[in-house]
Amino acid sequence: MAGGAGGRWGGGGAREQLCLLGIQFLWTRWSQEALGRVKTEKNVMAVTSKKVAGMLTELSVITTKDLKPLDRTNVETLITIQVHNRDIFDELVKKKVKDVSDFEWMKQLRTYWKPDIDDCIISIADVEFEYCYEYLGCKERLVITPLTDRCYITLSQAVGMYLGGYPAGPAGTGKTETTKVRCGV
Repeated sequence: MAGGAGGRWGGGGAREQLCLLGIQFLWTRWSQEALGRVKTEKNVMAVTSKKVAGMLTELSVITTKDLKPLDRTNVETLITIQVHNRDIFDELVKKKVKDVSDFEWMKQLRTYWKPDIDDCIISIADVEFEYCYEYLGCKERLVITPLTDRCYITLSQAVGMYLGGYPAGPAGTGKTETTKVRCGV
């Protein structure tokens, strides 16, 4: 991985950026591996579900410590993301998804490190994007809802077709935040 001033990871927020990416890398890998083995290993989904929930527990324990405000915000953001990851994985289990090509899995925002191109790839449905390494700062995250997920899919599909998107709705419902999060992934 490139580093230092001017590198992909340069700048003051590199630690927080790596934490946010790292939690997504792990969840994607754990989920993908479980889905790849579910037909041959009876308990792999339950084991993975415990692993995902275990990470959430570990993050929650960190909040009980004396943290600097920025560190607390970062941990709370990681918890928000991990709660969503846990809920999504539980939904995959509930719907008995047994294949990585199932749309229930494919429609999720997935984060991969591709060593062959030495880069991070963000996938959703049938669209892939190279991660742009633009970090927008450690900010509080809105709760990720099923509507947020549908917005991610819609906006990603539009960008994948070289089009745009325009989230519409009442003021204060998270349109701008959702778009910023999707663009900054």
